[in-house]
Amino acid sequence: MPDVKRPAGKGFTLIELVVVIAVLAIVAGVAVPEFIDIRRDVNDRQALASIREIVGAQVIFQALDREEDGSLDYATSLFELGNEGLISDDLASGELQGYCFVVFSRSAESWHAHAAPAAPEDSGGRFFYVDETRVIRAEPDGEAGPDSLPISGEGEPSPSTDHRDREPPICRKYRGDGESTLDRLPGLITQTLDHLGALGKKSQAPVVDAGLGIAKRPGFAQLVFKTADTDRDGALSIDEILNANMLGIARQIEPDVFPNPPTQDPVLGKDSEIDRVIDWFLKKVAHSLQLGIANEKKFPSIPYANTKPPGTSDQN
Repeated sequence: MPDVKRPAGKGFTLIELVVVIAVLAIVAGVAVPEFIDIRRDVNDRQALASIREIVGAQVIFQALDREEDGSLDYATSLFELGNEGLISDDLASGELQGYCFVVFSRSAESWHAHAAPAAPEDSGGRFFYVDETRVIRAEPDGEAGPDSLPISGEGEPSPSTDHRDREPPICRKYRGDGESTLDRLPGLITQTLDHLGALGKKSQAPVVDAGLGIAKRPGFAQLVFKTADTDRDGALSIDEILNANMLGIARQIEPDVFPNPPTQDPVLGKDSEIDRVIDWFLKKVAHSLQLGIANEKKFPSIPYANTKPPGTSDQN
């Protein structure tokens, strides 16, 4: 996105600051939560597909009877399944697309497996469990087990014949403090708005309120996303979100927001002041999202054709 030129030393104006606050509200209140929702859904579906891959691999592994002793054992680990070429190398490593996996077996007749998001509520939203009954179960919060409800289409509950109730937690090294990005986001937004408002000197509260008011205007979210969409593909990638030049976006859409700006619009300061605040916010969000965790390689984009302003819903 080409920067809009300003005379050297002029800095940003009060109008630009107001629009920057509006752009921040759209990025923080719409784009980031929407990305998290889509990311969780994509990773959940991949995790479910991987659990089904494990189920099929165990059936084949048992039938192979590699030891040729007539004892049709199950694999005791993901490594065994991977060593036979029955699952992908990434899945055999125990980490795939934001999820961690583990397989246990205590006897020839039974086995069970768990899948958990490496960053709960960010890299995935559900926990999965399956055993030799081949019934896949899920929990929205906390480890799934034999008493969890089967996912849609997986049949009726069937208790496992051999399950250790107290499995060691997987993905322990990723669990952190338990706070998700959405938990941290309100505090980050508040701090950022406080810093931006302070740039408006005595007009701190009115500046913030004016920016938030613009963010709620019909069509403003689509305008922000269209301007931030540097490759013009009709969707925002995570790179476009986290590398958004909010001051540049504000300058490009300013005529649409203020077709007749007031003549009295004092210069407030250098661009670096506002850039520093925005950079701090985006770096905090990027760190919180833990992108790439647990062999996560695919990231969704956000279609924005029907984007709603922050604080609105589909209901009238």
